[in-house]
Amino acid sequence: MIGFCGVVVAVLVAAISLCGCCGEKSAAGSACAMAAGMSADGGVVRLFNGKNLDGWYTWLKASGKNSDPKGVFTVNDGVLRVSGEDFGGITSDEEFENFEAVVEFKWGTKTYGSKTGKARDSGFLFSSNGADGGCYAWMPSLEVNLMEGRIGDFVVAAKKGEGFSISSTVKDVGNFKVYNPDGAAYELDCNRAGAICRIGIDPDWKDIAGAPDKSGIEKPCGEWNTLVISVNKGIIEVRLNGTLVNKAVNFSPRKGRIQIQSEGAEVFYRKIDIRKL
Repeated sequence: MIGFCGVVVAVLVAAISLCGCCGEKSAAGSACAMAAGMSADGGVVRLFNGKNLDGWYTWLKASGKNSDPKGVFTVNDGVLRVSGEDFGGITSDEEFENFEAVVEFKWGTKTYGSKTGKARDSGFLFSSNGADGGCYAWMPSLEVNLMEGRIGDFVVAAKKGEGFSISSTVKDVGNFKVYNPDGAAYELDCNRAGAICRIGIDPDWKDIAGAPDKSGIEKPCGEWNTLVISVNKGIIEVRLNGTLVNKAVNFSPRKGRIQIQSEGAEVFYRKIDIRKL
């Protein structure tokens, strides 16, 4: 028994050493994921393992790090429920650069506080750097917005001058800057500058629960959406349910943690997978 334990410890030490020496290689990434309690399959890191929040920590504006008295984040039957009751999120222990993320999520029915009756809202935040709560309730970051009628918008969740930006080509649609490959160059550089909106946004979109998606790209409340986000060497491509809806041609910073937002609305996640590119 002692000998077997020694072998196990040696294997874990070797895996952790491999992570530290060769973090960019897929084999090392798999070893890191396994050592952290995440699962890996063929170079894909299952950042949400379907069982618990190993590989993540929680941060809530009301209670801080790894303190979740209201049970905002719970896992049951392979699904992560984010109640949305308090603002904050879960943050990956690992940093990522050049990756493809596959996220499967659906809206619940509940909204809370200032978001009561508003469009259901969450977000996939990446290139996160700095202090937890540095941008209201989140670590400063870049964001692919998950908001009814606007799934796939780019947002900069940081203050001006902090070095966060996303550049794309846009055309004006109503009051919105909307991605268009033939549009004018446009840079988004702070959280008060609005968004680079996805293709198909309704020019009459209003911030109300159940905000309709006239493009037909989004699945309605209660149905699963699949979001594929490719972040690679300065280019970001966002595909929603198989349709390319947004693209950036430059962004900064290029590396950081991943966050999943709790932002006043109930949302369920059954897959958060990362493939390193």
